[in-house]
Amino acid sequence: SSAKETLVRIDSKHFILNNLLPTYNLLGSDIIDLQLSIFGNASILNYQTQEITCQHGKAECDANSYEQCLLYSYPHPFQYLPMMQCLYQNLPMGYSDDLMPANVFEECAAASSHSLDFETIASCHDDTIKSWLLQVYHSDQTPGEHTFIPWVEVNGKRVVNEELDLLDVIVCKAFIGDGDGNGVIDVCSDLLGGQEEGVASIF
Repeated sequence: SSAKETLVRIDSKHFILNNLLPTYNLLGSDIIDLQLSIFGNASILNYQTQEITCQHGKAECDANSYEQCLLYSYPHPFQYLPMMQCLYQNLPMGYSDDLMPANVFEECAAASSHSLDFETIASCHDDTIKSWLLQVYHSDQTPGEHTFIPWVEVNGKRVVNEELDLLDVIVCKAFIGDGDGNGVIDVCSDLLGGQEEGVASIF
């Protein structure tokens, strides 16, 4: 699982583009049950008034909503990851209270290899009840103990930022250590150099 935010500093952009996407593209859904929490360091200030504050301003809260709706509308990683890749390549980093134009999200939906229907995503985003419930859901799914973003866990165990460049190896070791990888996935054997002894002791 991973907690992240949309309008972010370089750390999250690096994680998505250089760690998560290559690892998922290499190992796929046979090994990875990907769960993303799109909330980051945001806070719900008032549940009655539905007031949320985001570390990088109102633009981040709004972009988070688009991305939450993307995952809600297209829940399979092979559907939503290409659009996320486009967003992280094109959205600016840093603080802003000026909302990003909707066409930025629309263009990334159209550019996705699965040609996602942007109207489906936008109608979710514009639905005040649905978008609020998704904000609450992703807030609840974000680990309460997280102290920075990205916060990455593999099988419930945190992966520190210094190890993210080895995410594919870490996932393979956890997969085999759980007893799920008995000769099923050759790519893990290649990554681990054919050494299966002791691989369960990564954490």
